[in-house]
Amino acid sequence: MDMKKQTNAIQKVEQNIKASYRRFFDLDEAEQVMPDTQLRLFLNKAKAQHLLIAIKMRGGHQALGYINHQISDDAYVMHAYAGRVDQIVRVDQTTYIKRAEKLA
Repeated sequence: MDMKKQTNAIQKVEQNIKASYRRFFDLDEAEQVMPDTQLRLFLNKAKAQHLLIAIKMRGGHQALGYINHQISDDAYVMHAYAGRVDQIVRVDQTTYIKRAEKLA
């Protein structure tokens, strides 16, 4: 009986984590695509003000981090929030950007 209660508790924790993740990245909403000019504006603002941002890319990839450098008009370097990974963010591969809150 105790094992069944633990399994239910673990399942509830898992469901809460999934729901929080979906809310954080706004996955429950319909897919939104920002215009390229707005994406560039937000990326430049995030770089200038060192803002934590969440990015959705075509193909379902999502990233959370800071824009550190601008490579060209259409490419930026993003440093991951919870790691030591840098990635190149291209405007034509990005669909949506939003400011994110720092995790506790």
